[in-house]
Amino acid sequence: MFDTGRSREALRQAGDRARDAERWSEAATYYAEYLKLAANDWMIRVQLGNCLKEAGRYLDAMAAYDLAINQNPKSDDAHLQRGHLLKKLERTSEAIDEYRKSFELRPNGNPAYEELLMLGAAEIAVTDPTAAAGRTAAPKIYLDVTDLIDYLRVNTTLSGIQRVVSNLITYGPEFSEVPANSPVVPVLPDYNGSRVFAVRMDLLAGLINLVTSGRSNRDLLDRGLNAVLGSRSSVTTRSGDILLIAGAFWIYQRYDLLNMLRHAGLRVAIFIHDLIQITDPAFVEPAATTVFRRSLVDVLSVCNFVLTNSRFVAGEVSRYLTDRMNFQVPVIPITLATEFNDKGSDVGAVHQEYLDLVTEEYVLCVGTIEIRKNHLYLIKIWERLIEEGKPAPNLVFVGKWGWEIASLQKHLSKSDYLGGRLYIYNAISDDDLAFLYKNCLFTIYPSFAEGWGLPVGEGLWYGKPCVTSKVTAMPEVGGSLCKYIDPFDLDDGYRIVAGVLADRPALADWTAQVRAEIKPKTWKSFSDKLFETVQQCGRNGELGDARNNVILESGEIATFGNDPLAQIDRTGGVFVTARMSRMIGWHALEAWGCWAARRRATLRINTRMEAGVDAIVYLHLKTPDGDESADCTIKIKDNATFIDGLGSVPTWRTAAGRVGERGVIEIALISGKGFSHNHGRELYVGILGIAVAPACDVATRFALLEKIVPGGVPLRTGFETAPVAV
Repeated sequence: MFDTGRSREALRQAGDRARDAERWSEAATYYAEYLKLAANDWMIRVQLGNCLKEAGRYLDAMAAYDLAINQNPKSDDAHLQRGHLLKKLERTSEAIDEYRKSFELRPNGNPAYEELLMLGAAEIAVTDPTAAAGRTAAPKIYLDVTDLIDYLRVNTTLSGIQRVVSNLITYGPEFSEVPANSPVVPVLPDYNGSRVFAVRMDLLAGLINLVTSGRSNRDLLDRGLNAVLGSRSSVTTRSGDILLIAGAFWIYQRYDLLNMLRHAGLRVAIFIHDLIQITDPAFVEPAATTVFRRSLVDVLSVCNFVLTNSRFVAGEVSRYLTDRMNFQVPVIPITLATEFNDKGSDVGAVHQEYLDLVTEEYVLCVGTIEIRKNHLYLIKIWERLIEEGKPAPNLVFVGKWGWEIASLQKHLSKSDYLGGRLYIYNAISDDDLAFLYKNCLFTIYPSFAEGWGLPVGEGLWYGKPCVTSKVTAMPEVGGSLCKYIDPFDLDDGYRIVAGVLADRPALADWTAQVRAEIKPKTWKSFSDKLFETVQQCGRNGELGDARNNVILESGEIATFGNDPLAQIDRTGGVFVTARMSRMIGWHALEAWGCWAARRRATLRINTRMEAGVDAIVYLHLKTPDGDESADCTIKIKDNATFIDGLGSVPTWRTAAGRVGERGVIEIALISGKGFSHNHGRELYVGILGIAVAPACDVATRFALLEKIVPGGVPLRTGFETAPVAV
């Protein structure tokens, strides 16, 4: 029998018990009695509405939701639940309105986002959270999310680099809310054009939550991506703002926009995750290595400062700048987090497959299944354990299939997956992965090379010991809490793993040590530190130089094409390149050089010469195949040099001019007659290389001519002002 004489707290607890047992009418009765004594408890009023809805009393449920919203208009849950009821009643447009209100009140982890995607809402939210950031006078941090968007077009789970970017998106709004901080605005720059587009931070947060929840599918992800892309709005960048590229910078086809932004006073920051394509190219797909190595030269040429994910990578980047470039930029390590974003879901949220898995002992290896991660090393260790009759628990791989895995797959097929002891999962939610971390004996990570090694820290975060490689950055992550193996020495790995598995008391002591001594670093602390560093560097006047970093040494030839750059790379020489001297009016760089896209195209050359010095500029020029003899005017400040007789065979031409402030030479190439544009696009003069020398330095000029034409050419009077065909 229902007891109305209970205390207020007893009524609420009775309602909770009935609700949990799905006795909806009984729960509604208790909640209604409770609310007679606590009329302002809008949260319980929402619960009353939920129970009435489940009991089929829709009108009463709607009244409960309406009163809860009236009491607290900012309750995202009240709007969410009212949306669910309207959806059940097939009042779709009204449901969408409620879901929008709920999502705007709480973008992170709100089921309203998925409801809006499934209902096909044209707009996920109404207000623009970037608008306030756009009105502030403080310099902004524009966070480039291009890599994340491109990655999610073909993947449904996050990999290491994208996990870093997703956390910056998650914690960017909290950093922005501090009054003294720069607003963080996510952007999709048009790298093939000259514009920067802001996108909605809340839509990105919803998309990330969808991916990490494990509830995503290709259709929902595509809808979420379309929502983000549909939110694009052009932004006007200002001097002092910072563009931060924290993802895979090498995916872009061209970097001209970065050059223009820096020239306009923006600071450009690049986050480098590793230099494996430089230091260990055998572990990376050759085509990707070529692109990375070329792109690295270009981004280093235009960035104001570099951030790295570890002290190890910072050292590698600094050495690369010293050995391969003729300039330096600040390199600052911001070590990654060890936290794994466990949402605290209970076991009921874990898939049955993983519940069954943990009934037996297992060792966990997390990471893309590719040659660099060295999975075959583990397979051979386990085969030897089994063959010698030593303890060999199950081995679990979690990661998508990557590059150069044919030999591994063939080996697994022949070995019958370690006789059933090997389990491989390619797509797994964060909650399920967290469950596997929590229940493993220990983690193992035998990678050949890493810039950091997220799985090492993630296992430690859960108090689990880790056996990992003793090379590159991994000891920086694990410190004294890991046992280290030589990934190139199978006997060493076998000795360590067999010893750990054979001595369970020692493993228990090791586990206790990890739990007692681990000093975890959260993604929030990482994000705050990174944004603070970017902000400080942005405010550092010494890092605000509008010039890019490339210096053209007097007497050296700098090229524009991809092929000459690759040749320098192969020979190990210093990169002398003019690729990022192109400012306005150019097509993308090609193998041989670059075409002007407009009749007037400009270059900006940095030299070590003093301002006001008379200089000679040497330009290697050509016209498109099939065009008639063409002409071009070269302007350097107020001095114009007319050259004619240009053809499709490249020739060196010279022009004179005066060096500007801080050693800068501004050059305009103005194409004249002779260009037909019968090439499917508008093409003007093409440039292959450039060189400079002081007009008064005859020795340097002569040495330069020796490089241009083997054996040299005779110097002649008047060379300083007259064009010379070589």
